Amino acid sequence: MDLDSLIQHKALDELYKRGNYGLMDHFLRDPETAEQLKLKKLQFDVHPELFSDVEDVCQLLDMSKREFLTAATLQAVKLAQEAIEKHGLIPDEETH
Repeated sequence: MDLDSLIQHKALDELYKRGNYGLMDHFLRDPETAEQLKLKKLQFDVHPELFSDVEDVCQLLDMSKREFLTAATLQAVKLAQEAIEKHGLIPDEETH
């Protein structure tokens, strides 16, 4: 590993620790916590191969599926919102 890669790795690791990204998984082991936090489920069926790919990636990156899918969903929503805004597809508040 070269110095730049090592520095990037350490910086990202520190950012991860400061964000307490794994803390939510810990709290959600108690079913009442999700209810108290008013969390909603976002779930869907996928092809077994995609499921396996997500599990493999999460295992390699040492992250939960919830953490991975939350990040992926946030990025997808951001990209969609940018495209909607770029193409002027924001609905009028009167019609929405």
